[in-house]
Amino acid sequence: MSEIFSLEGFKIGLCQQPCRPADPAYNAEYFIEEIERAENDEVDLLVGVEGMQGYLIGDQYEYPAFLHEVDFANQRIRQATFGKKVVVAYGSVLTQWNTAGEDGRVARVNGGVILADAGLLKVTNFKTLSPNYRMFAESRYFLDNRKLSEKWQTPIPEMLQPLEVEIRDGRLIRVGQEFCEDMWHQDYAISPTELLARNGADIIINHSASPWTWRKNNKRHRVIKELLGGIPKEFRPKLFVYVNRTGVEQSNKNFYIYDGSSAVYDGDGDLIYEVLPYQTGTKIFVCQKDNPKIEGYTPDDTEALYNAMGAVIDNFFGRVQCDIHVGLSGGIDSSVVAALLVSRLGPHRVIGVNMPYGDYNSPEGKSDASALAANLGIEYRTMDITHMVNGIAIGTGVASGTLAHQNIQARCRMEVLAALSQNGATAEKIGFFTANGNKVEMTFGYGTMYGDVAGAIMLLSDLVKREIYQMGDYLNRVVYKREVIPAGIFTRKPTAELDTTRSADPYDYGDLARRGYHDEWVRAVTEFRWDPVRFLTEYEQGTLEQTMLLPSGHIAKLFPSAESFVKRLEKDWSSFTASYWKRMQCPPGPIFTRRAYGGDLSESIYAFPPTNHYREIRRRILSKALAQTS
Repeated sequence: MSEIFSLEGFKIGLCQQPCRPADPAYNAEYFIEEIERAENDEVDLLVGVEGMQGYLIGDQYEYPAFLHEVDFANQRIRQATFGKKVVVAYGSVLTQWNTAGEDGRVARVNGGVILADAGLLKVTNFKTLSPNYRMFAESRYFLDNRKLSEKWQTPIPEMLQPLEVEIRDGRLIRVGQEFCEDMWHQDYAISPTELLARNGADIIINHSASPWTWRKNNKRHRVIKELLGGIPKEFRPKLFVYVNRTGVEQSNKNFYIYDGSSAVYDGDGDLIYEVLPYQTGTKIFVCQKDNPKIEGYTPDDTEALYNAMGAVIDNFFGRVQCDIHVGLSGGIDSSVVAALLVSRLGPHRVIGVNMPYGDYNSPEGKSDASALAANLGIEYRTMDITHMVNGIAIGTGVASGTLAHQNIQARCRMEVLAALSQNGATAEKIGFFTANGNKVEMTFGYGTMYGDVAGAIMLLSDLVKREIYQMGDYLNRVVYKREVIPAGIFTRKPTAELDTTRSADPYDYGDLARRGYHDEWVRAVTEFRWDPVRFLTEYEQGTLEQTMLLPSGHIAKLFPSAESFVKRLEKDWSSFTASYWKRMQCPPGPIFTRRAYGGDLSESIYAFPPTNHYREIRRRILSKALAQTS
């Protein structure tokens, strides 16, 4: 560690940039404006994000024209630093035009640039740990230091060297540069952060493109505390600077949300400065001799979810002129979607449409849908689909009360929404309609293809029912500060209203008061990767309720016998595996949890074969139950 570097008065600019995906020219001009401001504010070090050109942008990296545009953007940024005293560090894809990558195309590296000495010194650094899980597929596109170490026959510790730069008052600092995953090293063989520290870095900066999920920022604080605390004290850097982007990117079937939440930590890993989520631009931290520790900002889970939802709505709908049609059934899902849209876009952009069929729809549902629209101040239309449904049913020979008859109703509603959205649309002003399904329905295939799972975007696709009730309550209490979603919508049992019985949905959902079995079943399967063996094991051991955080006695109430539990488990798992083809055709949706449908959860058409382990546990459970009843 440098003995001549003093922390006091050192000014760091954290550029929390709202990157526009796959638009390096726009992003470069934004960053150049921040460089100008940083110079005027006498900032010593300006830190930008990972992947200035965009990050989760799919196979865009395979286009040579795009890579040339990135090179041009990097050159524009370098030129903007000429004659300036601010040291600039940021991340970018770096193309090695004379080298082939592992895919046979021109080699690309996810790395970064440090510009100092009035822009005349250009140093590039490369990422070491490339994530290849969930939505990340960096090895598909990039070489990293681990691969380059083998290629160049150079040990990684020799590659991870800090750069000594002179700041505006003549002090010298050694800056270590790393990128996002490099600090999440627990599951890797090496720690780039520790290697940079041992090689003498005074400051380690981490350029990130880290998508938001629930409580991720709290986890990052813990990881950095453990990371720096595990480095011998004599090698610890004086500062660790984390800078993340804001905005939304989309690839495959998912929207990825970036909340920023950039931060500065001291050498022991304690938080000493934090930028609030979703703030944009450069925030300046001025170091003191002894920087006081601070408590990190920890929003309520539902508040954090609302902010993430808002970012997706703003990104998807905010940049185009459009009306958005929402099918309002009087249920919680469509009500929350409509209230979310109005809270971000205003009532003039949203049109509610109720589409009753005969006497299948309850008076309470129709009344609540109308009241919701009035409370939100949106246009409300009633479009009776009776003649449409009957005409198709008669023409195709479908009998009333059958599953086919129910699906005709759902598809007719989609046709109405599609027609209304397109009617009157122009090149300047287009129309959209939403799909209002949730994660539980997607899991079990409880939706009609080309019916209620059709639309431009499925905002609730990564939320179970309990979370949707919580969002509805938050919208009433906090966002609108009045009852816009009628109370009856929270208390009435969910139903598809596709037959005259109006029977409740066949799932045990959670609500504001408790967790539901099928909500937690879906979370267990998707987020925590449970299989049928795990369910049977927990059931046999009597720990299922506790592990799933269900109310005491709830499993016995739902499943009075072991046979009924096993039968329902196998039915639910069969529905889950058989519904893959529906999920693959659903509209895109945002990611909020540890694993979402779309490109995040990689699925195939498969059925879980009853393993020997499963058959043995199943036999024990049923034999024990039989013995107890005989």
